[in-house]
Amino acid sequence: MMNIAFCTDSNLIKQSCVMIESVLTCNKNTNITFYALLLEVDDKLVDSLKNFVGERAELKIFKLSKDDFTELPIHMSYITLGTYLRFFIEKLVPKDVNKILYLDIDLIVVNNIQTFYNQNIDAFSVAACLDVECHDISRYNRLEYQMEDLYFNAGVMLINLDWWRKKHVSKKSIEYLLNSSERCLFHDQDALNHTLHGTVKFA
Repeated sequence: MMNIAFCTDSNLIKQSCVMIESVLTCNKNTNITFYALLLEVDDKLVDSLKNFVGERAELKIFKLSKDDFTELPIHMSYITLGTYLRFFIEKLVPKDVNKILYLDIDLIVVNNIQTFYNQNIDAFSVAACLDVECHDISRYNRLEYQMEDLYFNAGVMLINLDWWRKKHVSKKSIEYLLNSSERCLFHDQDALNHTLHGTVKFA
């Protein structure tokens, strides 16, 4: 059984379907529940997403609007408020789900991911991969923590939801964004690295 979360808006439903298809193709005979966090997606597009998944997996839909967001910063023209949807995962996913794999919708899964999903992360906030710019000292100086704690890419995260709920990870990350928006050049990814540094299991 795998629980997988993704976030999208009305402009990226097709890309979401490509990601979903890649997961299902590489993980056959696995029970999968997708948790879709959607930003201002109309009912017609929601139905198209449901029809695409069909009976191949369980799909749970959570619809959000811009009114659900505080005044979070946008520093890059190609970034939308949808990047912050992942902050709602710990709140919206049922409490009996204690671990979930978050995947960006612009990626394609090319191998079976059950081994990665099944790893033990009880002692960690998240399992993730190093970001390509993880050796840039200026990033750590900007985000106010030591370089030895490293910096992860938030596009693929195996999230310890019990940890996130207990430690109020999303709340703390949003507070950092609001109070230090000039430091968070990479938006939610910067905020999460600031909040979680020293608690990450690097794959």
